[in-house]
Amino acid sequence: MADETAAEKYLRHRTAFRSQVTSEFLARGPHTNLIFAAATELVASLTFFLTNRDMRKVNNGLYISGLLTSFCRSHFVAGDLLLQGELIDAATILRKQMELVSRLKELRSGVQAADLVDRTPNVRHLRKDVARLYGEYSSIAHSANPRTLQLLGLVEKDGCTYTPLYPVFDENLRAGLNHFVLVSLEFALWTMSFYRSELSAYDPTYDETVFRTLCEQSIAEFPRS
Repeated sequence: MADETAAEKYLRHRTAFRSQVTSEFLARGPHTNLIFAAATELVASLTFFLTNRDMRKVNNGLYISGLLTSFCRSHFVAGDLLLQGELIDAATILRKQMELVSRLKELRSGVQAADLVDRTPNVRHLRKDVARLYGEYSSIAHSANPRTLQLLGLVEKDGCTYTPLYPVFDENLRAGLNHFVLVSLEFALWTMSFYRSELSAYDPTYDETVFRTLCEQSIAEFPRS
């Protein structure tokens, strides 16, 4: 392309490769599209309930509402990155989401927000199947081990092995989707419990339906051994 800058060339190619990864990702699993749809719908529905709601009368309410909103924003970014093959970036955000849910649990344990300032959330509050992922995701986020950079993909061609500049589909993306679901469910369980306890206007009917759908689709896609 005439007068195309290097940045423009990169973005043009990245768009094409991301689209290719998305198509292959959705084709690999019969429930993948439904899982993404249910996970994003659940988090969005739970967060919309807070819209224009005064949380000052709830203990730690303003902090909690900020955390719930932050989770929702990051949730959609992580989902987009995962679906487009940007696994390391998605994993970095998922690690942040794990810490966020941990902080929510700390706030409901009777601790005041002022006592948690500048303290990293303790992930021991997470369910075991989520907490055990935290160390691995920290390693990914910190680039602490060259092995984690293999999540960018490896290409072997003409006797050479190299890291592709643009995303390619890798089976690790499906593991990432499974973890994305686990964190989403952890968030939803906490949030629905919080709403039932503190906000009498909350009707959980719709969210519980979406929650069950997400569980059913995930079990079908990732059966436990």
